[in-house]
Amino acid sequence: MSHRINKAVHIFIAVIAASIGSVQSYASDLVDIKFTALPGDVTQMELIFDGKPPTPGGYTIEKPARISLDLPGASSKLKSKYHKIGFGNARTATVVNAKGRARVIVSLSQLVPYAVETSGDRLLVSMGKSVDVSEQVTVATAATKN
Repeated sequence: MSHRINKAVHIFIAVIAASIGSVQSYASDLVDIKFTALPGDVTQMELIFDGKPPTPGGYTIEKPARISLDLPGASSKLKSKYHKIGFGNARTATVVNAKGRARVIVSLSQLVPYAVETSGDRLLVSMGKSVDVSEQVTVATAATKN
């Protein structure tokens, strides 16, 4: 009986260790953030990862105007939480780690459409009135909250 319990404990530990290893292999770190002004009063935020970027989820808030992107399994390795944007409608970006994800919150003068696309190890977030959300490659789930 003791042998069976001992064997079961070893199997349980092996399964847990394998699960932890597989979760870590999918996680990627946010290592850099860049901002660019594009034509048409569009601001692009470039999130650069050390591997494949996660599929973002997100939502918007009208008052105060914010775009919030959740990056499941990602962790921010940025030196600062706060980043001044200063292009067009976009004011600042705040990046925090919380509950197994990184969250990026963009403060805006007024709420505008945004689109997210993946390019290699990067997530490109375009924000502005002229952003065409119908042609984006990866759509962040956007549910408006008041």
